Amino acid sequence: SDELRVSTFHHLIQPEKPKDKQDALQILIEESGLLLTKPEDVKQLRNLIMDLAIQGSLTKRGSEISNVNELVDLAVEGKLLNESYKFSEYSDNVDTDNGNFFRIPESWEWVPAVDIGQFIRGVTYKKSVTQDTPKDGFMPVLRANNIGRIMNYDNLVYIPDGNIKDNQILKRGDWLICTASGSKRLVGKNAAFKGSELMTFGAFNCAYRLNEPDLYPFIKVFFKSRIYRGFVFDEGTGMTINNLKISSLKKIQFPIPSLNEQERIVARVDELMELCDQLEEELSLTVGLSEEYVLSSSHHLVS
Repeated sequence: SDELRVSTFHHLIQPEKPKDKQDALQILIEESGLLLTKPEDVKQLRNLIMDLAIQGSLTKRGSEISNVNELVDLAVEGKLLNESYKFSEYSDNVDTDNGNFFRIPESWEWVPAVDIGQFIRGVTYKKSVTQDTPKDGFMPVLRANNIGRIMNYDNLVYIPDGNIKDNQILKRGDWLICTASGSKRLVGKNAAFKGSELMTFGAFNCAYRLNEPDLYPFIKVFFKSRIYRGFVFDEGTGMTINNLKISSLKKIQFPIPSLNEQERIVARVDELMELCDQLEEELSLTVGLSEEYVLSSSHHLVS
């Protein structure tokens, strides 16, 4: 075949790695239609895990997962080839009768986001007043470019702290949400603020601040789910600039179990995220080796 498949190079992965990891990757590559062949593709698997967690399904369907092989089974079962953000197109757990997005266990409850926290608008400022380096009387501003899978603190700008309201100073555990961007896929992206330095955030973002810090780990799972992304896609507006209004965010309802159940689910999610990290590492090796092979083969053909 003229096509170079990643699986062709799979046997070149470090031989000292446990065999179950190699077998799992081979299965994943073949059964997912080559969908998960590079580290970035594992994001879909992370989304699936988060979706199951906030529906109360993870402890049923993910409780026995202890290695990468079993994680592969979940990936194949989870319809990863369906990239739709519309919940009804990739799940049979739709609860239209009760007006909720999906069915949850009887012991859980739907809680409006505004009942357990507050959404705070970012600071509006003119570019002419900004500084690129720290200065007395100025505060660093987090912007959309600082929001990734986790928060990064690169390329900060600084604005006069007289422009900043008290509630616009970030607190540890606040969620920073991008509310405006030229790209619809970037609107709604979010990350938790875990810094200790005084910082604020710009007007193209908002912060969600929980009243009860104990809820933070479980709410984190919700904000990282594909279900949340689907809500953002439905609520986003605009043509050249896509916007997510705070009035739309206030419509969010969280599916909340007991605190003990939250802790159990979050612990399971953390374990599965570690397996995803392993999978990303292995895929990095696979892609790296395949690229080296292609370059070597190309050099051989032209020399």
